[in-house]
Amino acid sequence: MMTRRTFLGVAATVTAAGGLGLGGTLMQRRRLALAELAAAKGLPSPGTAVVLRGPDGLKLRAVVASVRTAVHPARPGATGTEQTSLLLKVEDREAPGGAYRLESDEVCVDELYFSPVNRPGRDRRLEAVITRIA
Repeated sequence: MMTRRTFLGVAATVTAAGGLGLGGTLMQRRRLALAELAAAKGLPSPGTAVVLRGPDGLKLRAVVASVRTAVHPARPGATGTEQTSLLLKVEDREAPGGAYRLESDEVCVDELYFSPVNRPGRDRRLEAVITRIA
């Protein structure tokens, strides 16, 4: 089982690699770090068409269904958290969950993990939840 500290270390490494411009693109899109994502700054708004690209070359077309942010205040002596949920409606009814690069006309976000939130064969939706310590 991955601890929170290990997860944050891995997330920082992925963010640093993305910030160095690894896997660059010719299009002028803003690259977002995980901290910016968690604050929901610059994320595609609901109704925006996006493309998910898997590490194996799988390409999925989707539409942003919702973007929600919830702030959980800190208790005395502890830190608070902020969670952003990005819900996508995918065209492919059998789309698997997994790590995908999110691309739209405005932004490019590397390696977000999307989980399926309903059964295959129905109106397929994938969700990524990003948690930030506030």
